[in-house]
Amino acid sequence: MDKDVFLIEDDIMSSNLISRYFKKHGYVVTSFTDISSAMLKLNNVQPRCIILDLDLDCETPLDNISKIRLLSSTYLIVFSSFRRFDIETLAYSKGCDQYISKDRGLIPLIHAVKQISNGRENHNIIATNKIWHYSSGLVFDYLNRTIEFEGNLASLTRIEARTLSVLTSSAYRTLSRDVLTKSTTGRDFDGISRSVDLTVSKIRNKIRALGLKDEIIITVQSLGYQLKSGSELIEKTELP
Repeated sequence: MDKDVFLIEDDIMSSNLISRYFKKHGYVVTSFTDISSAMLKLNNVQPRCIILDLDLDCETPLDNISKIRLLSSTYLIVFSSFRRFDIETLAYSKGCDQYISKDRGLIPLIHAVKQISNGRENHNIIATNKIWHYSSGLVFDYLNRTIEFEGNLASLTRIEARTLSVLTSSAYRTLSRDVLTKSTTGRDFDGISRSVDLTVSKIRNKIRALGLKDEIIITVQSLGYQLKSGSELIEKTELP
């Protein structure tokens, strides 16, 4: 299963090229030319990784991410010809774990999948039953991936919960994008991806939507991000 990859790509030539490349590296690739066929297979089989072409011939390709998430929590890489900030942002909001533009070639793609296959995507963050209480009144439940403020509740994606957990555990220390990428995904920051910035932006927006106006996460110019100084924390562990 560690070498099983689902490839959803409607262009036959591209699908064959990617499949051959991965098979040369020892992976077992199951290819699909449409989302419906992949969904049927996901009812019975959960691969190690799913690679989704965002350019599938449909009116709302981003909805395919949501469809996959209904059936699977498998690590999902969007491999797209769209190199646009707004499209990448929407892809992450729908639930993809990593966004790679096709103009970067297959090397970043195989590198990401290799790290997932080696189990490095979650070495640094281990699910716990810790609940963090911030002095602002915000409550962060890592295990259930939720944040709460004055009775209002919001759900976090897996990568959002990991990012907030790392920042909270390293309170008041500035963490670079490289550290955040490594700590939350096990991958090295490539200097190009906006995934950390997008994730932090989404966490901030969700906190604001709860009614909390104070910024919990601040940007440290040219360095990275940190939990706002002065945010007192209480760590509680819920009994099973």
